[in-house]
Amino acid sequence: MRRHGLLGLLLVGAAAAATGPARAQSAADKETARTHMDNADARFHAKDFAEALRLYQAADDIMHVPTTGLEVARTLAEMNRLVEAYDRALVVTRLPSAPREPAPFVEARKRAQALADELARRIPSMVVKVQGVAPDAAVQVQVDGAPIAQSAALLPLKLDPGKHQIVVTAPGYERVELERDIPEGQLTEIVAELRPAPPPQAEPARLPAPVQAQPARPAPPVSAPAQATPEAEPEIPMLAYVGIGVGALGVGVGAVTGTWSWAKTASLRDEDCGGGNSCSPESKSERATANTLANISNVAFGVGLVGAGLGVYALVAARSEQPPSSTNAGELRFDVARGQAVRLRPELGPNGVWLSGRF
Repeated sequence: MRRHGLLGLLLVGAAAAATGPARAQSAADKETARTHMDNADARFHAKDFAEALRLYQAADDIMHVPTTGLEVARTLAEMNRLVEAYDRALVVTRLPSAPREPAPFVEARKRAQALADELARRIPSMVVKVQGVAPDAAVQVQVDGAPIAQSAALLPLKLDPGKHQIVVTAPGYERVELERDIPEGQLTEIVAELRPAPPPQAEPARLPAPVQAQPARPAPPVSAPAQATPEAEPEIPMLAYVGIGVGALGVGVGAVTGTWSWAKTASLRDEDCGGGNSCSPESKSERATANTLANISNVAFGVGLVGAGLGVYALVAARSEQPPSSTNAGELRFDVARGQAVRLRPELGPNGVWLSGRF
């Protein structure tokens, strides 16, 4: 039926010179539209309505005649897009007619009107009833993400049958989201209960940032009365110990060997030499021993003096590194027992260096 109607359109349209819409299309346009219509018929019978709609729409964009427009409307109705199908059917009925219009065009207008009447009965309606708001509240309604004009938000709204998302809002009230299945051919009432929105929580008061005070300049320190501080005990360096030890040892060895040498010399003079200066040959070995002891004594005394000098120098140097005392400047103090100390003061004079002290 569709295929014969289109062929009749194309054949009769070519002969009807007075037909306005057909006169504007070329032979290539008509052949292209015919091919689209044949392919769309095949997809329609295969229940591939989306592809059939695309092809029917392409043919209608070329020809823009009642027959092509009718097929677009019928395919939309099969896809349950009733509102669009109804609108396209009305467009077909309102296409201008010509005095010598082909019969398929006249038939297509009649069938489009019948389809529009059928769809008008099938298209459902929905009305939103809002509760819990003031009468003058500015209620806003969205259906499937599309806002509805505020003046028509609470009036019946034509929709396609099936599931729809409804969002209702009003200033000062919580948002309400609903999902409803709208049946075909009925008026469905949707009740939305709005509740006052909780008052916004007051933000904690922000205290002004504290002004950072400039650090006060410290007052000049008040000089406190001088307090006697315990006298720091000087540390005795190792060189002092070694020097004094060597000095003591040298003096001791020198004293012993010197005394021994003197005793032998005195004995030789009294016994072997008879108190004179001439001695017997037998006493020469004894005299050599006495001389050797005398030499050892001299060397020991020399070493002792050098060691003692180093020890005194080390003590003086160590004392010079300590802060001087106001009362005992230049004095060395050595604790030998609890409550007992030895105090020594180095003295420098024209004849040498010596120590003076208190015990």
